[in-house]
Amino acid sequence: MLKDYYQLCDKWFKKTYLLGVSFSLIIASIFLKSDSWIVATLVSMIMINSIQSLFLSDNKNNWIDFLTTLSIKKSISVLARYLFVIIICAVTAILSGLFFLVISLFFKGINIESIMIVPICLFTVSIIYISFILPFLYAFQQNGLTVGVLMILGIAFVSIRFFGVLSKIKKLILLDSKIELIFLVALTLIITVVLSYSIAYVISLVRGED
Repeated sequence: MLKDYYQLCDKWFKKTYLLGVSFSLIIASIFLKSDSWIVATLVSMIMINSIQSLFLSDNKNNWIDFLTTLSIKKSISVLARYLFVIIICAVTAILSGLFFLVISLFFKGINIESIMIVPICLFTVSIIYISFILPFLYAFQQNGLTVGVLMILGIAFVSIRFFGVLSKIKKLILLDSKIELIFLVALTLIITVVLSYSIAYVISLVRGED
């Protein structure tokens, strides 16, 4: 996890990257005003997608082979990667919430409930998204992100077109019992992460990296 942290810090905290992100958020705040949270969300997703570089680096630097010399089980290394990615999702959601909070100080019509809902939704969606993507990264590495995104788009199209998923999600969100909604969301996230981890672990074994 520390290795992943140092590697992504070196990728994220470059002057050009920081200036680009800052400029994008400032422009969004000026022209989009209260809707500038959309740009912040896109920046968050870009940060989350950058985890693909970790897999490419592992393959290039023979990181998995090095771990075997330390007698670290593959199940532990995969779990560490998942925990690290979940932390990234949480941090990006918090940063987006803070940005939205700052925006609310300058523009009217943004209430506390909205400020809380945005990072919660971002965290939920990012966890589901990354849980779907990670097994593809373990299976295909360099092309994993592309294959995963194409699969998501295909599944989303079929689900919306033929199964009316959007209407079902809308009904779920409008549940009278917020506690029930929170429980269902939490249960969905847990099941999704556990299933994703299990698939990724099996893929790593099949690839002969244990």
